[in-house]
Amino acid sequence: MSRLIQRSQRLFFHLATILVLTVVPCTTAGALSVVDPGQTPVVISGAGNAEFSGITHIGGGQFLSVADSGGTLHPVTISIDPVTGFVSQASAGTPVVLVGGVDLEGVAWRSATGTVFASDEVGPAIREFDPTTGALIRNITLPPVYANQRPNLGLESLSLSADGSALWTANEAALLVDGPEATFVDGTWVRLQRFDAAGIAAGQWAYQTEATGSVTGVVDLVALATGELLVLERALTVGGFQSKLFLVDFAGATDTSVLPGLAGASFQGVGKTLLWSRTTVGLNFEGISLGPTLANGDTSLVLVSDGFGTQPPNAFALRLSVPEPRMLLLVLLGTAGLFGRSRAALATHLRKVYRESSVRSYSEATYEALKPELASSGE
Repeated sequence: MSRLIQRSQRLFFHLATILVLTVVPCTTAGALSVVDPGQTPVVISGAGNAEFSGITHIGGGQFLSVADSGGTLHPVTISIDPVTGFVSQASAGTPVVLVGGVDLEGVAWRSATGTVFASDEVGPAIREFDPTTGALIRNITLPPVYANQRPNLGLESLSLSADGSALWTANEAALLVDGPEATFVDGTWVRLQRFDAAGIAAGQWAYQTEATGSVTGVVDLVALATGELLVLERALTVGGFQSKLFLVDFAGATDTSVLPGLAGASFQGVGKTLLWSRTTVGLNFEGISLGPTLANGDTSLVLVSDGFGTQPPNAFALRLSVPEPRMLLLVLLGTAGLFGRSRAALATHLRKVYRESSVRSYSEATYEALKPELASSGE
């Protein structure tokens, strides 16, 4: 009888969790938020006037950045206060020349192999390198459509998901076959390109930038562990360089891989949600990367600037926040005893489910998370 009661408690707990989480289906568009601590950018010492255009996180306070002249990879140490999220200090080490690199714009660390991917506007090209020697390991085959890039408006961005399953890039402004550059009336259409773990092209979607005007385009991407994608746009306005960070929504979007040109074609672009915006005078922030986890569980987002070869690069940090489902926790925590679960165990379980449900409804994510336990218990 006791075993039957225990099994019934577990089953009721599972069903109650799914039922309650179904009441408030949630996607990351409503859960993710970016907090700007309001910090003044910090000069990256030791970098000279290197034109940093991309950055990637290795671990702790260690990063790698690429410069868009000279084909160089720079080790960068950035200290971030775990409480405030401020960059307290930033310095660059001795750069390494990446073989064949010319105008490097994006960079992505591949932790599984200790190598880096770098995108080059000249070519265009995406290559994998040994970061210690600069030796070329391999070239990633690009879809032929990228041969139609505009001069100096090519593959500006690069980001690799934490599990290495998705490598993302995008052209800065529309390809010649995809339409015009941005104006004050219309944005420019670019292609978000995904490669799989083997480096094979595995999906492409159209993204329209803001209609901001001069020097408007996509300058970098952030691939999140949840499978979502953040896009950093940059534009030159009367007030200075304007940076905007968007969350992409792929729902209903057309895979444009088969379209030789977007101009005049029928397609559905991705949606986007603005998460953050800031305008800076004289500082052109072209690179962004996830950084270390902060004391409150947020993740830092580190940005670096391109000083056009006339001033040193700068860095500052934002905070990427995923709030806990507090109302749902309160409901189920209040009835935890009914299901034979401790409040601590239940809270831990719900937080795990919530963080894994960022691209699905709570109920679906909960069910998927519980399937192994249900199967093992025969329920």
